[in-house]
Amino acid sequence: MEFEKIDYNSPASVSSFLESYGFSMQKRFGQNFLVSSVFRHRIADVIEVSPDMRVWEIGPGIGSLTSLLIDKIDDLCVFEIDRGFVKILSSLFPSCRIIEGDFLKTWMGEFNRGMPDFIVGNLPYNVGTVIVLELLKNACIVPSVFMFQKEVARRFVADRGDEFYGALSLVMSFFYERIFCFDVPASAFWPRPRVVSSVVKLVPKEVLPVSSSEIGCFVRFVFELFSYRRKSLRNVLKALPYFKTASEVDSFLDDVGLDGSLRAEVIEPDVFLNMWKLLGA
Repeated sequence: MEFEKIDYNSPASVSSFLESYGFSMQKRFGQNFLVSSVFRHRIADVIEVSPDMRVWEIGPGIGSLTSLLIDKIDDLCVFEIDRGFVKILSSLFPSCRIIEGDFLKTWMGEFNRGMPDFIVGNLPYNVGTVIVLELLKNACIVPSVFMFQKEVARRFVADRGDEFYGALSLVMSFFYERIFCFDVPASAFWPRPRVVSSVVKLVPKEVLPVSSSEIGCFVRFVFELFSYRRKSLRNVLKALPYFKTASEVDSFLDDVGLDGSLRAEVIEPDVFLNMWKLLGA
């Protein structure tokens, strides 16, 4: 089935298009379409790609950003969970490779074909963090531009001392230069979400803190230490499987020169890395 082209900058046009072909919005997929020309192009401008790159787009929807990328690159692969939207994308962007289904269940098949050079995505608010961490834990660490709910974006870029700082902030800081690009107001979408969105750019660091095979375990270790925010580090460590006795925990804290009464969020980032290396976890 062939579809007419869409005016992505017009909510009325997008609505009419979906209605005329009998498509309905899937609330469970968190579908909100970017219908602002200004913000579509602002996002495209921070996506630095060249024709020879392999680029992934996660959650293209009906192609509002895809339409700006398709002419820039020769190898664009999009991951879309909505079967109806897959039909639209197949018709409008025949040169694009389309992977249908839940990204978390399908991406490894494409990853096995080769590492992408760049990843972009307007990620669903409910699974955006899960997707980025899944990529990281599997050593798929490439330049990326993502749009998240604003509060989630702030957790990605927060530094120690910031109210949004936590395990996610720390983990991302080890592997990426994190750049907060700009906010995207609810008025830029149709239907309008109840939240403000934000665009974040992630640039991989030249030297990674742990080997590719250790990343998943290291990420889990950091999240474990932040899992009980009101507990002291000594008490958190006691609850983890790395030690058999309280005296082993105290000895370990002495070895890293750390006050066990502190909480994870006030500890210098490098100390977490030292702990990991000392544990040999």
